[in-house]
Amino acid sequence: MNSPDRSAALPTFADLSLPDGLVRKLAQQEIVKPSPIQQAVIPSAMEGRNVLGRARTGSGKTLAFGLPVLARLAGGTSRPKAPRALILLPTRELAIQVHTALMPLAQKVGLKHTTIYGGVPINKQINVLKGGVDIVIATPGRLIDLLDRRCVTLDDIEITVLDEADHLCDLGFFKPIDAILTRTPEASQRLLLSATLDGDVNKLVRRHLPVHKLFEVD
Repeated sequence: MNSPDRSAALPTFADLSLPDGLVRKLAQQEIVKPSPIQQAVIPSAMEGRNVLGRARTGSGKTLAFGLPVLARLAGGTSRPKAPRALILLPTRELAIQVHTALMPLAQKVGLKHTTIYGGVPINKQINVLKGGVDIVIATPGRLIDLLDRRCVTLDDIEITVLDEADHLCDLGFFKPIDAILTRTPEASQRLLLSATLDGDVNKLVRRHLPVHKLFEVD
């Protein structure tokens, strides 16, 4: 008697209520079956819930938060200097990685996104924000600088993502992140992903995600 094919029973991205365009674009990249963290996070994030996800680096967190952000913003429009989603990361390198991973998917659903980080001329970033973008992928320091200059507002933010939250806190970004989250609408959705959930990460959760769904994936 043949044993059943267990892989056939695993969900695909088509099972997760994502827009057909995103599912097709993933399939073109030969990405068909979600990883455990993606299976866990995407359904709750698609429902608009706050989500806390603990998973190590390399587990597929970028799509776990990126796909719900793209799906939930698709079809809407953004005002100049007023993005509708914010993705915070600890380093320029990670910001560029996330930007690169999401670019073809964002284009597929007609969304514009940009990266905001230090070490490059600020005027170019200011001009892009003036032109209107849907998603800002940022490191905290440069974002605070742009907020202080009133070159960007977080009043229209619908979803905020903190990725590598433990790394953000280890680098001393607790206070800037706390200030940034305070500027986003209180009723907006928040997704926090981290390898650990103690210390300053736990403090952020208590302050800004008091009600959330928790998923821990090893």
